[in-house]
Amino acid sequence: MINIKSLIKIRPLFKNYVYTIQRGLAKGLKRKGGMSFIPQLAKPSKEDLFLSGLDLKDNIIFDIGAFEGVFTLFFARAVGDRGQVYTFEPNPINYNLVLENVALNGFEQVKVINTALGDTNGKLNLVFRSFEAGSGSLNTTIQSKFFHTDKLQTVEVSLDTLDHQIAAHNLPTPDFVKLDVEGFEPQIIQGMQELLKRAKPTLFIELHGFMLDTEKDTYWSGIVEPLLDLGYSIKHIETDRKITKNLSNPPLDGHIYCWISQENHNCKNIL
Repeated sequence: MINIKSLIKIRPLFKNYVYTIQRGLAKGLKRKGGMSFIPQLAKPSKEDLFLSGLDLKDNIIFDIGAFEGVFTLFFARAVGDRGQVYTFEPNPINYNLVLENVALNGFEQVKVINTALGDTNGKLNLVFRSFEAGSGSLNTTIQSKFFHTDKLQTVEVSLDTLDHQIAAHNLPTPDFVKLDVEGFEPQIIQGMQELLKRAKPTLFIELHGFMLDTEKDTYWSGIVEPLLDLGYSIKHIETDRKITKNLSNPPLDGHIYCWISQENHNCKNIL
């Protein structure tokens, strides 16, 4: 059996290796770093199957929390030349790698922004494992619980709300927002209320409630309640459950897909 932790620790050995991705959503595209040169060893995840079924052509997509940009590459290919992808990645190591991976594939429809998003503006410490920059979190509970036994790096990052980023930089209104920020999802939802009320974009959110203890309920309600209040329908991808208020045993990991109406989402063939 493959030891995932061991694989993670040897990832830095391939940080300068450029290759063609052999598996997943970005298969066939170029990448620097990571270990996606290993062919598919298992069935595609429900996340990958779901996203690959979306019709994103010509969409404007916000990719919030990009790591090394694999989803950014997938989105750039999916939207085509007439679409746009705006990627937000606060970790300067990851930010530079996303830029390189985008350039390797010649995607001119991608803009990468080196800032963290949340519910206010200012500065925060981003903490991540030295051998796994994708583990970075702004959530102090996750930082203290999961990172105390590993060699860590801390970097101060700029923080802003998505609503302010859109207004200050004249960003276009997204059709689709992907959100994966290691436990900081509720804060970002709070900081994009104007966008949600005005445009109601479709959202695809990775859940990290399993990393929390006493904050699990607050984390869950901070994501789904504002969306349900705005009229969103929400589906948990891995279990195919419809999400409602006061749901017993809500999912704390996996992914949720959030949309307003049958006419305003991109996955009519799946839902």
